[in-house]
Amino acid sequence: MIEALRNDFKYMVSYRHDTVYSCEESGCNEEGICRCGYITNTYLYKVDVFAIVTDIYSEIFDNSISTKRHNAINSLWGISEDIEKYTIDRILRINKVWKPEFWDINIAGGYYGQEVDEVVLIEDVIQKLNTQLEKAFDIDNLTERIEYLLYLENGFILEDIKDKKYVVSVIDIDDVVFSNTEHKRKILIEELEHYSDRNYKGIRGIVKKDGNKFKLIDGYHRLSKTENKLVKVLVVE
Repeated sequence: MIEALRNDFKYMVSYRHDTVYSCEESGCNEEGICRCGYITNTYLYKVDVFAIVTDIYSEIFDNSISTKRHNAINSLWGISEDIEKYTIDRILRINKVWKPEFWDINIAGGYYGQEVDEVVLIEDVIQKLNTQLEKAFDIDNLTERIEYLLYLENGFILEDIKDKKYVVSVIDIDDVVFSNTEHKRKILIEELEHYSDRNYKGIRGIVKKDGNKFKLIDGYHRLSKTENKLVKVLVVE
């Protein structure tokens, strides 16, 4: 079980709530200290997915000798830190972890009334994420890892990238061809701040060499939002 999925992500999400007071009935006015605040109408409205990815990664892949040995072996097959973080990120986003109904905002009593104690994923979501992450981490071949993630998201693998090799590369954004212009047009009217350069530091897409350009296969949202000239991508070989 990936216990990091049960972490308190309170400082990586944004939420709001109302607080109800009954100072006169509770004796707060007499004491001069308010202790009666009661939290109600909690609502989560923003999730920093990449911060959660970093938190989960740092807990799974610590600085122990066994972890370093694991990383050294996996690197021989192309499974780098970038790929491990990409794996976590894609699975969290495929499962839409930003949905408010996937979270519990737990309340606790304090000396001065109720407080938000922790913000955690609900158990059903934890179990689903755990199953998919454990299966992904068991795949130590980069091609098979990427195909697993693409299948999770799309339900199939495109024939022209099936069984191909991948390499992480940094390329010029001007060389990326968004071949499906209608899809890009629709994306550009969406709110994509979660993929801004400030909020997202990972691999931005999958591309395939097409003459002296790179045809975009996956990652329209991520590559549409960046303002960087150089971008990190997975290139199909």
